Amino acid sequence: MMKIVFMIPSRIGEFGHKVPKGAESYYTIKEALRRGYINKIVCCGTGAEAEIEGKIVKNPLLHWRVTWAIDKSNQYLKLYDGTPGWVLFDLAGQRFIKDSDIFHGFPFVPHCFQRAKQRNITTIMQMTAAYPGSMFSSFRTGLIRDCLRYTDYIFALSDPAKETYIKEGFPEDRMVNISFGVDEKKFKPGEKRDAVFRGLFVGSMYPYKGIKYLLKAWSRLNLKNSELVLCGIIPDETKGLIDSYRTRIAIKTPGHVDPVPYYQEASVYIHPSLTEGFGKVTLEAMASGLPVIATENTGVRGIITEGEEGFIVPIKDVKTLKDRIQYFYDNPDEIGRMGRNARRLIESNYTWDCYSKRVADAYERVYEMEKG
Repeated sequence: MMKIVFMIPSRIGEFGHKVPKGAESYYTIKEALRRGYINKIVCCGTGAEAEIEGKIVKNPLLHWRVTWAIDKSNQYLKLYDGTPGWVLFDLAGQRFIKDSDIFHGFPFVPHCFQRAKQRNITTIMQMTAAYPGSMFSSFRTGLIRDCLRYTDYIFALSDPAKETYIKEGFPEDRMVNISFGVDEKKFKPGEKRDAVFRGLFVGSMYPYKGIKYLLKAWSRLNLKNSELVLCGIIPDETKGLIDSYRTRIAIKTPGHVDPVPYYQEASVYIHPSLTEGFGKVTLEAMASGLPVIATENTGVRGIITEGEEGFIVPIKDVKTLKDRIQYFYDNPDEIGRMGRNARRLIESNYTWDCYSKRVADAYERVYEMEKG
């Protein structure tokens, strides 16, 4: 049976909208743990929700609060782009990279990837984003590129993300698509309490999220009894842009909140990103019974069928985005039909358990290819 070292410089198994990575990393390995493939988990500790045998968990920094304190201090001092905890984790974690067939790590630990290659261990890097570009600082981008030098396989979350690595020269036959999952019990359809036509976006509103194009499209529609809700952090570089539209259209910006009630009060979910590793919020919206309008550079491009669960639009295409929003406004029955289709699709293929099985199956394929 294969032996896998799984590494992530954060905690595993802390659930909730403010610590989503804890849930994601847990479901990445849940099925592989059940099949007996994971022999070591190198992380900053585990949450109470994670059903993980304590003896296989290794913390290079002895306690997760060490990493937390380093990162918090670093944010205050504005040094190293908030990542010295990752650097120490990487250096200290090398001692656990041994006695395994596969090393599966998230980016930002290049020394551990290098150590795995020195010990003839097959390396897998899981990328939750497209190839590093303007969304990453030069420091983080450098760490990711250093990891790639020692990476045998990449687990990408979507076809658009996979294509960005192939474009940069990474072999296509060593790219594995493992589309994300979502908690279908937490995100579920609710009873909409009013007749307002409500467009919704959830996520941090950095320029690469395409908020500018959504605002332009919505402002050109002149829809009666409508509003646009933007949930998430508004950085300084887009605050002025959003404020400039407040006198023209009805906008709500509740901040970084639990999105569940907002999904349940929305009519359509809109994700206008210019680049995206996946865009898990689109799955949350679909699980909540919403049709989606998303750009071709998001993960749902390879998931939804045009006109069945929603629509895919080109990036920066204000006219097409406007027309698709208008379509749902003019055809309320289609909101219900596509929303029900979206929910069924999530239940059949994109729950967290489905995702966990895709990862475990991908481990088996990699292991067989390396043996073969």
